[in-house]
Amino acid sequence: LKCHATGTWWHMACLPRIDRLPHGPWISPAAEVPSSSACFDCGGARDPQGPPLLHCTACGAAAHERCLTPAAAPAGYVGWVCGVCRASLPDRPTRVLALQALLRREILLECRRLVHLHCELCSRDHERDMLVELHHFRVHKRMGALARRIFAFNATLLRECNDLLISACLAVEGDPTL
Repeated sequence: LKCHATGTWWHMACLPRIDRLPHGPWISPAAEVPSSSACFDCGGARDPQGPPLLHCTACGAAAHERCLTPAAAPAGYVGWVCGVCRASLPDRPTRVLALQALLRREILLECRRLVHLHCELCSRDHERDMLVELHHFRVHKRMGALARRIFAFNATLLRECNDLLISACLAVEGDPTL
């Protein structure tokens, strides 16, 4: 939203909870709009026993409810906009198009945020899976090294047994007493 008083732009997420988008000029919470203490129409001050002056949410101009047409300021309405500020507002189709563009942008930003979050979660899952695979690889590598040592030991044992058998056979063939 664009602040009518300061001209600064605000994200909807950065603002206090807003139930609906404003139909007229919007003033940011940080804007300091000086409010007048005299009615811009009749020039009179607020009557202490009467209702308070209405202040324009865009420029801060003040007015008595009685000085305005009933349609311009319904009783208890806090979002009143004076005629000067109302004249500077864009027409309704332009506001609707601007609102649609703003909503599309907010939806796009939210989708990007969700995609980023999804990618981050997938990355963490992938990292965890890679750590599990690395652990399995290391276990299999250790098992393979152990198996190679066992096979090498068995081969050495078989060679020694074979050598003993050969020497025993030679001793039997050469011994006349047997």
